[in-house]
Amino acid sequence: MNWLGINDIIFEKIACAYASDMYKEYTWIPTGKSWDGNKDAAFREKIQSLNYYYKGWCEAKYTQSPESSIPKSHMDSTLVSGILDGEVIFILFVTNGKISSDFIQRATAILEPHRINVKFVDGSILENWIKNRQDI
Repeated sequence: MNWLGINDIIFEKIACAYASDMYKEYTWIPTGKSWDGNKDAAFREKIQSLNYYYKGWCEAKYTQSPESSIPKSHMDSTLVSGILDGEVIFILFVTNGKISSDFIQRATAILEPHRINVKFVDGSILENWIKNRQDI
């Protein structure tokens, strides 16, 4: 797939559409471009009986070099912000590039004690999803 015809803003919309399609139980809302708090889409839900709020974040990482892995330094801030937020239970990373197995293991280990579930969508997964979506 030729990713050069899009930019960061369009990719964030694609990532939010992916999150909305694959995790339909949540209402994903795109964040603004500036001061997005290390996320590009998010949901916030409430368990009424417990008066408890929980959140999920989607972080889109577009690259013009999809054959390369996204540097961990570009994703670490989302991990830290999710932990510090206190309500985050789910983080979804979406990229048109690759995510190294080292980062996947590291992120999972960092978030597990905080009970934050993390999922990763790389370029091959995203391309297969796009092929089945005529509206994208």
